[in-house]
Amino acid sequence: MNSIKIIILVMLSSQFLACSTTYYKAQRKITVGMDKSEVLGVMDNPKFTYRKNSKDYWVYRYYKNKIEQEMTVVFHHGEVKKRKGPKSRPSLLRQAEAAKNYKQYEKKIQQYQEAQN
Repeated sequence: MNSIKIIILVMLSSQFLACSTTYYKAQRKITVGMDKSEVLGVMDNPKFTYRKNSKDYWVYRYYKNKIEQEMTVVFHHGEVKKRKGPKSRPSLLRQAEAAKNYKQYEKKIQQYQEAQN
């Protein structure tokens, strides 16, 4: 029974690492002028999206070497205008742990909880 659990754990871990590596390699294929369906074909669904100043922002997050990375794709009129990143993104939980006072800690925890939704 324990060997089955270990096999399942190894399979899930390798799947997670494969996804992270795939995102890291795929993000380099995003180029200016691509439409949204092309980006979805390369990267899959973003972690979250938002709209600002008539532009759509798609944010992707993944892990490389246990460090969270973030890449943002900016669309205008349905086409990629810019790709920002990838950049390292310190975990909000780590930021909360490093807070200098309780008020900062509460703010980071609230941001973390909002990001999970």
